[in-house]
Amino acid sequence: MNYDDGVLFYDQTRINGQDYADDYLTILPFDGKKGISKAILNAFLANLQDVLNDGESDLMDFLDKDNTEEIFVLKWNQPRFERYLAAQPEANNSLLPYPKY
Repeated sequence: MNYDDGVLFYDQTRINGQDYADDYLTILPFDGKKGISKAILNAFLANLQDVLNDGESDLMDFLDKDNTEEIFVLKWNQPRFERYLAAQPEANNSLLPYPKY
C-alpha cells in the first residue's frame, strides 16, 4: 500500500498550473513576487480541514489490515473552497508577498 498526495502553489507568472493539475490534490496560483491573498490561504486551510475530515473514515478503511484496495484518494471539493473564498472578509484580500531570500 502506498499513499502520496500534495498541493501545488505555483507562480502563475512563470508556469501554467493546469499542466500539473492531475498530479495534485489541488493547485493554487500566486502572483509572482506580489504573492498570494490571505483570503485564498484562509479558504484553502478551511477546505483542506474539511477534506481531511471527509477522508478520515476512508483512510481508516484503507489502512485496515484486511483491506484489498491499492489506492486511497482524498477528494478536493472545489465548490466548497469557492464558498469559503467568497465568505472571506474584504480585509483578507491583501497579499502576502513571496518571501525574499
